[in-house]
Amino acid sequence: MGNILDLMGVDPIPKQKLAVFSMKGDARKWYRSEFSEKECLATTWAQFIRRFDLISSATRAGKEAELLALEQWDMCVLAYENKFINLSHFTENMFQTEERKARMFEKGLRL
Repeated sequence: MGNILDLMGVDPIPKQKLAVFSMKGDARKWYRSEFSEKECLATTWAQFIRRFDLISSATRAGKEAELLALEQWDMCVLAYENKFINLSHFTENMFQTEERKARMFEKGLRL
């Protein structure tokens, strides 16, 4: 996102506001809890990216741990599959191959 906005020539503070405007769900909740109203108006793009990168790497690590521990238990297969896919979005580089990803999925299925 930073590269596109840099090319557009957007100034640092409006750039941060534009990024926040497009946030949804957990990302929007994170922003609202992380930045005070005063900071929203004064945070530069560099400050925003530093804080976002810090939280996103911590979130990614947590989602990877959650994915590794994921088991079907009392979920139907479709619910398990959806949870697996949603967690996989946070762990792009965790699986080197689709075969390895399939093996992880199978590992969590109940017998």
